Amino acid sequence: MPVLLNRFDEGSLFRYETRGSVMRMTVNEMSDPRFEGSWSGIGNSDEYRFSTSQEPLFGLARVLMRMEDDEGAWQVTGDEPYLPGVPQPEWAMAVMTGEGAYEGLTALVANRFRADPCGWDVQGLLFKGEPPSMPEWLEPPAE
Repeated sequence: MPVLLNRFDEGSLFRYETRGSVMRMTVNEMSDPRFEGSWSGIGNSDEYRFSTSQEPLFGLARVLMRMEDDEGAWQVTGDEPYLPGVPQPEWAMAVMTGEGAYEGLTALVANRFRADPCGWDVQGLLFKGEPPSMPEWLEPPAE
């Protein structure tokens, strides 16, 4: 059901809500046996349009991706803004936290979807504890 949010010069902005999306992921290739298991994702998303019949202008999603096996699990949550019609990167990156036998490990994971064979390729690096910290933010130059 569309929700009227705001009025703009172009018209009204409507939000279409999708809640509780669930997906199971088939994995084609895995770089480490500790990433093998049952992959799934859940999420909520909102798409924004100026009319109820128009294609979406943009979308915002909040997702949780999880891999579980007999030893433990890997999990990541995140926010994903998107613009329909804009090509997405081939590989998506995530920092996943370990549970169970993977407790105390962090995985830096890259994944991509392939249509043939249908499924995901997952590559990653494992770190004890936290991965190295990001560099400091760059300050804008003074004028």
